[in-house]
Amino acid sequence: MSNRIFSDVEQLALLAHRAGERWSTFWPQVAGDVAQLEPYHHGRYRKLVERLLSLVVAGDLDGVEPIGLSPWEQT
Repeated sequence: MSNRIFSDVEQLALLAHRAGERWSTFWPQVAGDVAQLEPYHHGRYRKLVERLLSLVVAGDLDGVEPIGLSPWEQT
């Protein structure tokens, strides 16, 4: 997966945060896409979901990893 695709879903999470969306509203909209981004590696999938959750709930741009680095691909 390219970093650009991951960055796109991260940007959607940030837009959701800025719009005041709740995780429970955002997640059903992107869950299928996220599953396709990481269909085989549970650990990387979990890291991606945690990253998106952080972005939607807190708008945390720095968090554990900056946007665009795709830490789930490093495991």
